[in-house]
Amino acid sequence: MKTFITAGIAAAALLLTGCGGVSAAGSTGTGSAPQACLDALDHADRSHRITLKVLTATADGWGAASRFDAAGIDAATARVESLTGPFGRTMDNYRAARDECRNR
Repeated sequence: MKTFITAGIAAAALLLTGCGGVSAAGSTGTGSAPQACLDALDHADRSHRITLKVLTATADGWGAASRFDAAGIDAATARVESLTGPFGRTMDNYRAARDECRNR
């Protein structure tokens, strides 16, 4: 239970602080934006999708807790834990692309 609560708080903080922005999806690449900047936007969008999954799992975990459903809590916790690695990799990619974009 502690894992999904902590992950939910972290995910909410990321959404509130805005780690990303507008999607680069659909960009033709003919504009003046450097590829690193477009990549950073794509990684930010991906982090938002993962964050939504974490928030959904966290909500499910809270629902299970309100029903004293230990199996539901465990399932929600497992879902959150399964997203930890992908989220970390996505954020590493985002930061690298963001830094490259800013240093251009």
